[in-house]
Amino acid sequence: PLGPAGIYIGQYTPILAGNYDLSIRRAGKELKGRIAGTIRRGPFSPFTVLPGSTAGSTTIAVHEYLENNSTFLGFSNQNFVAMAGATTTFSIVTKDRYANPKTVGGEEFVINVGPLAQGLSLDLGNGTYSASYRMTSSGDYKLAILVNNQLVQNPPAFFDASEGGFKLVVMASSTLASRSEIVGVGLTTATAGSTSAFSIQTYDEFGNKKDYGGDTMIAELY
Repeated sequence: PLGPAGIYIGQYTPILAGNYDLSIRRAGKELKGRIAGTIRRGPFSPFTVLPGSTAGSTTIAVHEYLENNSTFLGFSNQNFVAMAGATTTFSIVTKDRYANPKTVGGEEFVINVGPLAQGLSLDLGNGTYSASYRMTSSGDYKLAILVNNQLVQNPPAFFDASEGGFKLVVMASSTLASRSEIVGVGLTTATAGSTSAFSIQTYDEFGNKKDYGGDTMIAELY
């Protein structure tokens, strides 16, 4: 558009970060510009487009996950996974609204696991962050990560928009024998020549009931 006294105002909106050459021409000829007090003829190089503000919709959480075999409407049931009692560490890769990777730090994150527990984040100074949290109660949770008051939403397969967070399963930790329980008639009586049975429900050190196997049990009669 034409400005006052023969001055023309040029405007543009780049969306891809990177290094470019900026060319401004009239009748096929490059115009001159003043850069740091020096008059130069275009094209102007290097011309740098920096990433914009960090956006939650494109920022990525890199977290250990569990993919179940069951499917619903053609989609596999995927969840982030953590172990009770262990400090879970994951990475956050920041991007702007156009998915340009950020290359500097300075962001502050709010990390919530369920209604009470909060996580921590460490700025690595290069656009990535190391985050951590610790849970002692097993179960299903929502992991909500906020930056600039926006929810981090990538990868979308793990994000539950209706609940405002990533689907997270905290699993019971290693079996603790002193908390586990044995039930069944096979504990008190048996009949010669017949199989006598009992069952063992395993628990971890925090009293979480285990819902997966893998333990080796030894039963002795002496």
